[in-house]
Amino acid sequence: MKYIPVHVKYSDILNIKYTSLGHLYNEWYNAYLNVTTYPRIMIRLEDIIFHADKVVPQIYDCYGGTWVGGSRTRKEGISLLPFVANRNKGIDKNSPTSGLLGAIIRYGNPTLRRQHYQRMQFEAAKDILDPHLMEMFGYSYEEPY
Repeated sequence: MKYIPVHVKYSDILNIKYTSLGHLYNEWYNAYLNVTTYPRIMIRLEDIIFHADKVVPQIYDCYGGTWVGGSRTRKEGISLLPFVANRNKGIDKNSPTSGLLGAIIRYGNPTLRRQHYQRMQFEAAKDILDPHLMEMFGYSYEEPY
């Protein structure tokens, strides 16, 4: 299978070419996973977006802080403010579904998020993405249509 290469310029002296975005993903997250010289926490963006009431207090607990907002003290909990979430239109500025809120609506729906992907893209994900990372983050490989 042929992949689209990705070039990342980290600094003036560090420019790395990856075989694909999936290869970059594997290397990036494995580098953080394998750090032993300092503590770190890895949180999936979708957990912050969809489960902030549960995740944010745990982050505070993790480093010994005290959570004073959200569901522990306010009945309404943590909420996403649509006017802030949809302010950034992202790359596709003309699309009504661009921006964070549009992305949540689209990619939070199991049917809509698969809409524009081809069979070979699902196969490439299964071929490229590190199974250990997939399991650790709670992701599964989706079968092509």
